[in-house]
Amino acid sequence: MKGNKRARVVSFFFVALGSLMIAMGISLFVRQTEGAGSAHVRPGDLVAAGCHQAQALEYVRCGHEVLRRLPVPPEWVGKTKDGVLERLEEQYRLTAFSPSLIEISSRLELFCPQHFVLMLDGEGGLSVFRNTYGFGMDKITELRMPRVDETLREKFVRGLPFDSREALDEFVSGIDEDLGALPPASSIGFGTRLFHKACYAFAKPVRASL
Repeated sequence: MKGNKRARVVSFFFVALGSLMIAMGISLFVRQTEGAGSAHVRPGDLVAAGCHQAQALEYVRCGHEVLRRLPVPPEWVGKTKDGVLERLEEQYRLTAFSPSLIEISSRLELFCPQHFVLMLDGEGGLSVFRNTYGFGMDKITELRMPRVDETLREKFVRGLPFDSREALDEFVSGIDEDLGALPPASSIGFGTRLFHKACYAFAKPVRASL
């Protein structure tokens, strides 16, 4: 009789202890979730000093995505979520907000910084471009090319990307005046959509509009 009573007491103790641990776990999870997502932002939450922005930048022309983590601009510190939205440039979308981390995303009609790109410049000449900082194509070399047929030149309007300058130079040296056809995209490594994660130490921070 006493043994059964003792067993019931022990069982009750462990059930109560288990229930307490589950309740504590749920409480901790809720607090962590509230601190991480924008869905639980309190109206008075302000951007804290030392806050960072996590950028997810999708580059449409090559299909790559670059993930970057940068300090927020100083003018964001002390602002609410609405204050940040007022200062965020139009091409960006705010996806999550907390005092210590702000997440934003953007789709850019560019090639990502990984590539050297053979493309026509503003004067119609063939040049080498690169997206140095992530937000625009910079001309780095103007090529002195023989006359290229209009049909071939149309291929360079959008831009032809290469993984290295050496691969680009090798391709250029193979273009002859007889209008050889461009190689298929798969032969230069861009036949399929790729997904890359990269972090560039030289990245240009997002500038808030005034």
